[in-house]
Amino acid sequence: MKIMIHSNGPMVPSGYGRQTALAIGQFIDLGHEVAVSSFHGSTGSIVEWNGIPVYPGGTAPYGVDTILPHANHFGAQVLLTLMDTWTLMPIVDHLAESLKLAGAPRLACWTPVDCDPISQGDRHVLSKTGALPIAMSQHGLRMMEQAGLSGARYVPHSVYTSIYRPIPEARDRIRAECGTNPDTFVIGIVAANKDMFRKSWAEQFEAFGLHLRNYPDSELWVHTLPNRGGGGYDLRDMAAQMGIAHAVRWTDDYAQVCGLLDDTDMAYWYNSIDLLSSCSYGEGFGLPIVEAQACGVPALATRASAMTELATETVDGMRWWNAVHNAWWVRPDPPVIAAVYDRYQRNQGTDKMQDPEFHAARVAHLDVDRVTREHWKPLLDELGAA
Repeated sequence: MKIMIHSNGPMVPSGYGRQTALAIGQFIDLGHEVAVSSFHGSTGSIVEWNGIPVYPGGTAPYGVDTILPHANHFGAQVLLTLMDTWTLMPIVDHLAESLKLAGAPRLACWTPVDCDPISQGDRHVLSKTGALPIAMSQHGLRMMEQAGLSGARYVPHSVYTSIYRPIPEARDRIRAECGTNPDTFVIGIVAANKDMFRKSWAEQFEAFGLHLRNYPDSELWVHTLPNRGGGGYDLRDMAAQMGIAHAVRWTDDYAQVCGLLDDTDMAYWYNSIDLLSSCSYGEGFGLPIVEAQACGVPALATRASAMTELATETVDGMRWWNAVHNAWWVRPDPPVIAAVYDRYQRNQGTDKMQDPEFHAARVAHLDVDRVTREHWKPLLDELGAA
């Protein structure tokens, strides 16, 4: 079967880019032919990535002007989108009519659901086009079923547990390179800096500031672009305003912009921290939560959306209405987050929550080979038979 994936290009080191790269390998291993419609990561011409054709982005956001032409040019039988489905709203009517034509591909939307209920835009696109809804979390599947989206499926994101694993020697090596004491308690955040709310930068920075009052020798390691345009914060300025700048270490900007940090680099980074803080307002999946635990590191998140089924521990917050999605997110409470930071540092090395193998075992079911075998194979077999 010929499958086109519409998402970030496989060479892009974002969460979606890395899942695109994984999906390519998974589908090829199952005997399918694959191409990518890359609305981010490639422009100007069709290029090859490991022998796979990667079609370029067009002129419209999220490739809505090229998604169908690319699928038709490739001769795709299945068009799989890996992105927020509501981004297809500008072409929803055209898409619905085009998919009825003879020879049109079957549209399947592997989509994040980070709110409760499912976003109004997601629901409209999925209903109007008749696309097969594929949730990447059990939360997303519940929201789809509650919205009456019949036939919804569940396929989680996955990781290479052969790469994301406990690496005892990584901690001392990376800390030595950073100038961090081996005994310093380090909290890490891995998140995009693209909007003013969802990733909860202000709340987590405030929580770390509260934690510093009790544990002034701790550090916060942040993997993001701290001055990203397009709606994000100036995080360096925020850290300075909150009085935590002296205790924050940032991943090199240039290495992130140019995609110089691969999965092995990230696995070493995770192995060097003591706790991942991923307390966002909502997550469709939350890949860093899984990557950290696969490396043996506990992951703290907000008690909302997919985070409740993935994180080591979750914290409560206040429901927060998202007027764009017409649905609820959850805003985490900084003092509650700080109390958990304090407890982990206070109990460092004294209970099973510090045992790397305990955390790695919690997410072993999300290894790429297991997800391929247990989730993608039966779903693609079903689509092929249809």
